Amino acid sequence: PWKKALRTGPASQRLAQTQKLCRALAEQGGAGRRMGFGEFLRETARYAGPRLWGTQALALLAVCIMLFSLWEQFPSYLPGMMPLFVLACVPEMLRGRTWGMEEMEAATRASTLQLILAKLVLAGTANLMCLTLTLLCVLQMPDLPWRVAQLALYMTVPFLGSAALALCSIRTGHRRAQTACVAACAGVSLLCLSCALWLPQVYELSATGLWVLALLASGAGLGKEVYRLAAERKGSAFGGAET
Repeated sequence: PWKKALRTGPASQRLAQTQKLCRALAEQGGAGRRMGFGEFLRETARYAGPRLWGTQALALLAVCIMLFSLWEQFPSYLPGMMPLFVLACVPEMLRGRTWGMEEMEAATRASTLQLILAKLVLAGTANLMCLTLTLLCVLQMPDLPWRVAQLALYMTVPFLGSAALALCSIRTGHRRAQTACVAACAGVSLLCLSCALWLPQVYELSATGLWVLALLASGAGLGKEVYRLAAERKGSAFGGAET
């Protein structure tokens, strides 16, 4: 009998009965209520926030150590350190995929993209704080070779570029997304370090226009990825909560 049922599908009478029971359950409130994004973000922060912020704190410590160690000889190395803040977010962003727990996460009635979006907000907050603290540290360094506006460009462009490439790899769900994120961050970092070694003219005031164009391009790329992520996660409820 069960083989026949699999071939013919559910009986229309039983299907209608199931739908009626589901509607009655929803009317009674037994199906639970939907969370708003703010509440879903707070719940995600309780679980993922400490790890995200902890890795960002370690990245900030590493950047500060390299900064104070190399400043007198190689101040132009600073842009090459910025992708480290993006790289520090990758393990937590892909935690479910790495440990084969995506189905368990899906049981919360939140899609993978919804979880990534919530973690992205948390990571963005931590990144903003780390970049601000790094900027304040650099401003205290002696013999600062750049203006503040230049310094902000040199820090922001590599960060936005590596973030856009990493988020593209995460959003598309590639099975080797973690490797792609590492490669993207390493590539941006190597590009900045190569310019510092062999094209120091890139870090002169006359090249500011080039950095502004790079800022617009990288910012547009990251904005496009965030928009796609927000658009693709629509259509399903956030994590359920008891009424």
